[in-house]
Amino acid sequence: MLSITQVHLINEGIIIFLLLLVELGIRYLQRRQKFEFNSLKFSIKSARDLESLTLEHNKKNQFLGIVRLCAVIVTIFLSILLYDIQAFSFFLIGVGAVVVVMRESVSSLIAYFYILIVFDVGDDIKIGESLGEIGKISPLYTSLIGKEENGEYNGKLILVPNYLFLQQRAEKQELKTTNYRRTSILWTLNREHSNASFPEVVQNVRAFLDELLPVRNVEEIGFFRNYAGRRYRLGLDFNTQGFPTVRVAFIAHPDDSSALREKIIAFLEATNAPPHK
Repeated sequence: MLSITQVHLINEGIIIFLLLLVELGIRYLQRRQKFEFNSLKFSIKSARDLESLTLEHNKKNQFLGIVRLCAVIVTIFLSILLYDIQAFSFFLIGVGAVVVVMRESVSSLIAYFYILIVFDVGDDIKIGESLGEIGKISPLYTSLIGKEENGEYNGKLILVPNYLFLQQRAEKQELKTTNYRRTSILWTLNREHSNASFPEVVQNVRAFLDELLPVRNVEEIGFFRNYAGRRYRLGLDFNTQGFPTVRVAFIAHPDDSSALREKIIAFLEATNAPPHK
């Protein structure tokens, strides 16, 4: 006849064994995913495809990380259930001591669940002075793949403690090369070189832009809600010298924006008025 202590030890052994199986399975899947990722990334020639592949790889790793954490939490609670209330009380006292001694780590762990709800791997965010793409959300810190404001990667890996998400403002950004970004051109009409009146010039610009730029639907525009159902936005004003100006703003994929910008500038230059970058 086994004693209660022996039964507890056996049950603990089974729980630990199952936890080890889960950990080994996760490590196997991580190694396999890493191998597949390394095999595919060297055959990709498009930056857009590489970003999509990397994002998918990071999302899979994030899912495995969540599975690992859930397995640990379930193991802890099952272990507690094997013992009596007195043991549970001692456990709570120990947890309280840890909370007092490691306030920042505990706050980061709490913030971890908040981050999982609000953000996703692959989101471009800005928190404090840090700007980048979320590569991994860990229980204690979040990894950001550093980016510049134009969406280009800067080669930095930024580790942000999770508790900062509870103390500082975190903003989602539109920085991906797979997203549309806004392009703006300011152009001044020089009346001395233009044979057409300003209203005629504006009419010609509208006709040219209507033919060049497509209408963007809601699914394409991301956070640029004021471009829904529009091809562009046109602003008319005067500069400090009193010359009329036209500001053309449109959204496009980064791979296309340069070519569209060049076509618009070339059209405006045809009226003998220099564009301003």
